[in-house]
Amino acid sequence: MSEGIDLNVRTHLFAVPKEGIYQDSREEIAEAYRQMSEQDFDALLEFHPSYLEHQNTPDHARKLGKKGGLDLALTMFIGQRITGVRETNFPGLSGSYLFRILDTSNDPILHLPDLEVVSLMTYKLRPKHEAAIEEIAQFYEQHGWRTHTHRALIREREMITPKRFSGPIEIVQPAELQRIAQQHLDYDPERLAF
Repeated sequence: MSEGIDLNVRTHLFAVPKEGIYQDSREEIAEAYRQMSEQDFDALLEFHPSYLEHQNTPDHARKLGKKGGLDLALTMFIGQRITGVRETNFPGLSGSYLFRILDTSNDPILHLPDLEVVSLMTYKLRPKHEAAIEEIAQFYEQHGWRTHTHRALIREREMITPKRFSGPIEIVQPAELQRIAQQHLDYDPERLAF
């Protein structure tokens, strides 16, 4: 095998808001977060044309419980075919686990930041994979978030069946992602980030 080639390179990038960056009203926080997580993040990735019709439709969503008296929900985008990350040509797959706080006392419901995990996988050269991860980490850090790049295999898995797929697929257990964030980023499973 040639040096620098890995047949299955997978990395998870964890991101949590820095303490104190969100000091505005919940409505203003929700709008700033929407701008970052929807418009700015989608502009960071170059999606393969075959994925564009699915770009704005989550593959899986569920409530995970309560945090700080509000609902904690998980929204997932799985198997996003991408061709690049900002300046890095990167053919591969991306996935996002978006842990969000839902303020249901508002109309419309406010989606507030908690934890985001981005997964990148490729069968291509490792240097491009590393450059793509670095681009995504810089994106979060420029928005005032702390990041952790996790290269170890995460074995705690479960099966789900998203409508877009012909059968069940394997995902990382959400509780394991929270545990890793707690271990490496001092993520607090009880306290809100705002």
